[in-house]
Amino acid sequence: MPKSTLHRMRRNPYYADYVRRNGVRHEGNHAPLVSQELFDEVQNLLDARNNTAGEKRRVHQHYLKGSVLCAPRGARLCITKAVNRARQ
Repeated sequence: MPKSTLHRMRRNPYYADYVRRNGVRHEGNHAPLVSQELFDEVQNLLDARNNTAGEKRRVHQHYLKGSVLCAPRGARLCITKAVNRARQ
């Protein structure tokens, strides 16, 4: 199962007896698979682990990455590791 599918499942209120129709959340007619308390706890954990710095997890970490911004454009610092691959 892909991680994205698992993430969508954890965010889906259907498992706590709610359905969405036209963007509005309604109480469902089915038995909930998880309690509302457990669903809310999972949502809080997912929100706490959300990437608030706007940086992706990478192999090469840098302590300033994601926290240094370009003043005129607001772009984030980008780390590049260049390798010379000149052919002989």
